[in-house]
Amino acid sequence: MIHVVSPGFLAFVVLPHRKWVLETGREYEIIIEIYDTDSHKIYPSDNVRVVAEFPSTYFKVLHSSVNGTYHRVKAILKGEAIIDGALVSVVDEVSPFLKNF
Repeated sequence: MIHVVSPGFLAFVVLPHRKWVLETGREYEIIIEIYDTDSHKIYPSDNVRVVAEFPSTYFKVLHSSVNGTYHRVKAILKGEAIIDGALVSVVDEVSPFLKNF
């Protein structure tokens, strides 16, 4: 059975250890997960586009996946930082157009 759902919200996972207190000078993986409105995880395809914002004062982005759901960052400054993300579009594989959210 296949379920077609609409995206509801994003969740950020910081690896290793899933902790939100980071140490300056260390590298971390940040995964952005997509959930539907009933809190079921959606496994994104390569044509999904998520945009994430990491304040350059606090983070150096070392690598990001094409679809924007995976990032490797280095924490560079002590303090409180807000990271943000948004599911912005799905690339139509037949035509060059995007379906925006």
